Amino acid sequence: MEEMRLADERLNVLEHPLIAHKMSIMRDASTAPSQFRQLVHEVAMLEVYEALRDLATVSNSKAKNVCPPRTSAAAESRKSFRNGGRRQV
Repeated sequence: MEEMRLADERLNVLEHPLIAHKMSIMRDASTAPSQFRQLVHEVAMLEVYEALRDLATVSNSKAKNVCPPRTSAAAESRKSFRNGGRRQV
């Protein structure tokens, strides 16, 4: 029972009217495959919006840089790319 309760706490039911409307069109057997794919894309975008709207915003000054520092090999390949792919000796 404990596992079931944890799963229910993480479940988020989206009751957005646009999602409900698009889902009803998707369930219709006469919906064309191209329209179905478009509706799946639209519903996914609405779900992302709903999932992200509750996130707290972080100011740029407090955000951590998650990118690793550049190594010399990466810098060297970047120089090589700028020179048209030719390495200068």
